[in-house]
This record gives sequence, C-alpha cells and structure tokens, in this order.
Amino acid sequence: MAQFTLRHATTYAFSGPVTLDPHRLYLRPRGDHHMKINAAQLTLSPPADVVWRNDLYGNSVAIARFAGETRQLDIVSELEVETFPRSEAQRRILLEIGEMFYSPVESRVLFPFTAIDANTRTATLGWMGPTSDGPPKTPYERLLGCATRVRYEFDYRPRYEPGVQTPQATLNLRSGACRDFAELMISAARSLGFAGRFVTGYVFTPNAAPGSSSPHAWAEVYIPAVGWIELDATNGLVDDGDLISIASAVSGAELTPISGGGGSPEAMCPRACPLQSMSGRPAHSSANKSRLPNPTRERRDGDRSWRRPSMKLEGGCYCGAVRYVAEGAPVLKAQCHCRACQYISGGAPNLFMLMPPAGFRFTEGTPKSFKRPDLDNPVTREFCADCGTHLTTRRPGLGAVILKVGTLDDPSQYGGPRIAIFTAEQQAFHLAPEGVPAFAGLPPQS
Repeated sequence: MAQFTLRHATTYAFSGPVTLDPHRLYLRPRGDHHMKINAAQLTLSPPADVVWRNDLYGNSVAIARFAGETRQLDIVSELEVETFPRSEAQRRILLEIGEMFYSPVESRVLFPFTAIDANTRTATLGWMGPTSDGPPKTPYERLLGCATRVRYEFDYRPRYEPGVQTPQATLNLRSGACRDFAELMISAARSLGFAGRFVTGYVFTPNAAPGSSSPHAWAEVYIPAVGWIELDATNGLVDDGDLISIASAVSGAELTPISGGGGSPEAMCPRACPLQSMSGRPAHSSANKSRLPNPTRERRDGDRSWRRPSMKLEGGCYCGAVRYVAEGAPVLKAQCHCRACQYISGGAPNLFMLMPPAGFRFTEGTPKSFKRPDLDNPVTREFCADCGTHLTTRRPGLGAVILKVGTLDDPSQYGGPRIAIFTAEQQAFHLAPEGVPAFAGLPPQS
C-alpha cells in the first residue's frame, strides 16, 4: 500500500477579459480495489457551476459552467489516495489458473480496444520481430520485452505540439513523449491480439522538487486471466503503486485533463504558463515493486531526467558585476515572440532556457528585480543594476528558472529552440528555425 497527497494546479491568465465556454475536467480518479480515494476537492476561480458525470468509459468528468468575464482561470484539484498494486507473484498466480483466450463476451466488449489498422500492425510487428530462440514466450512476456526496449532504446523528449504521434512516427524517430510511448505499447498489444487502452494520470517521482511533475500517460493491456495491467514503458513500471490513474480511453486523442475555450483568439492567448504540478508523499512504499528488467543502467524509478543530458552553464551580465551558474537538465529551450519579451530584447524574439531552480545560483553580485505592480500575477525580472542586462525571469508557480540565452558565456550551448511561442504577436521581421513547432500562445501540456 502507498499513500499520496496530490495537488494539480493550472493557471491561465489572458491578455484581456474573456467569456469562458463550459470546461471538461478529468481530474478525479475512480475508486476501486486498486485505488482508494480518501479525500477530493476541486476549486475553481472564477467560481462555476460544477456537475459530475461518467463518460462512456466510466471515467469521472466534471463539467464546469462559468458566468461573466474574467482575466484569469485557476483550477486546483487536491486528492488524497491510497494505491494497492499487485505483485508479479500475484499476477503469475492468475496467469496459472486463468484462461488464456478471450471469451465471446470479452471479445465483443473489448472490440474497440483491439482494433488496429493493417499498416500500423505491420510496422509494429516488424519492430517487435519474431520470437527469440529458446523457450517460447507468452504474449505477456513479449509485451514486457517491448516495454523494456522502449524504455532503453528510445529517447524521451517532451513535446509541446498537440496530439499523439502515430506508432509509425515513434518507431521512425526512436523518440517521443510519454503519451507517444503509451500509444506504441497499445499498438504492440493489439498487434498480438490483446486489448490496449490509453491512461492519463500521475506518476510519483522520488526526490522531485515540488512543482516539477506533470500529468503522465501510460498503457494498460487486458490479459484474460489477469484483467487490465498497467505498462508504463517510460518509467519501467508494471502494475505499480506509484501510478495514479485518472482516466482511460481507446486512444490518447480522446483524453485531455482540462479542455474548454471561449472568447476571441487574441484574448485567449494565455499570459501565464498552464502550470500542472504534483506533489506526492508515500506513507508506505510498495512491498513488492514490479520493475521491467534493467539491462544497461540504474536510476530512480519514475525519474525521467536521465533521458535529458545534464548541463553546467555559466554566465553573467554585460559589465561582469553579476555572475551565475546553472546546473541540471534543461526543462525546455524555446523562443518567445510576445510583446513583453520584445520590450526586454529590444525588438527581437526572446531566446530562453528553463533550468531547474535547485541547480541555479548567483556566484557574484546581487541582481535587482522588477515586478509590474498593475498585473495580478506578475513575473519577477532580475537584471544587473549597473549595466541593465536582463538575466532571468521567475514566474509564480513555475518550477524552473527562465534563463536568457544571451547572458551565457557560451551561447552555443543553447543549441536552438525546440518551440516558438506567442507567434500571434510575432513581428514581420522575426524569424524562427524551419521545422520548429509554433504556437499562437502557449503550447498545450505534454
């Protein structure tokens, strides 16, 4: 058994007053023998009429109806849950005494979860390859092998484009976000004739800084004798108590934790990053942890930071009075075209990196700071009081330091942006590297 306290906070701040459409919120798990909900609270600002219902998959979804106009939307979900994962020994018992094939009823009910087009199946089976020499493997063992390969052969890359990659794209790129790996595992299950579904929720990351976690995604596979089994190829977890499931569906395209809109496109460009944070506290670690084989390296389970290379960056202001060191794996590399950044940069896009706050420190001098007093939730901009160089920005609630690339001793360490944001305010003379995903405002969360 493991106990967790979770807080999922999302903030949208808009450039002008907006009228919000009804929102759909997938933020509350279903309680069952695998998970017990001890407390749940949903807080919205501005207030809304909230009605709970079950969708066609049985997920709990809140429908929120807002009244009037607002410049900011805050959504906070707080949960206290206990998880009761099965051990590998328990699954083996079920495999030994249960059926190995779907019954007619199971086949009929699970049909949407087994459907796969011919091209995807051919590509997935080609990647999986034939069964290896030696004792024949069960489909369950083959799926565990696929998850192991995804974990160690594919590069985890946070993506800010909306949607999910096709399994073929993930196989070609050998990289993706957790939602892409979930879709690939679903494809592997369906290629072997088993049902697979997409799950969204949270994963507990040991030793993570508060606010550094995000919603997570993984696959579940229906084995006749065992039922639905969690397979998190990103973190190497199987039926694990560190996975907190919120909702599931046939594919990731059907699940977004928070969805809704309203107002004009110009006003709807958010001014504050939709922060989605989780803090977890295990009261008891699971007695029988289920892990995929680890053929190459050791790491803390649930910690994906090893997939992004750590860096040590040094830099400072133009006159040298203020110096800093930033260490850790960059959370994001991007360029921003918003009007506020144009003021700071002198008219050009702002090139920046998000760095872990625990690894950032000023080594010489103390910067001055500035907040706009007329804004409800302003950022803090840090700059040299002597030469005026803008060094960093601190956004309330964001678990990262926004570091200005031009202040690095070696700007080539930046390597280029992964995304371009606020292109709705882009000037005609602004340029972005070809092929970089561009967003009118902020991107949806990965």
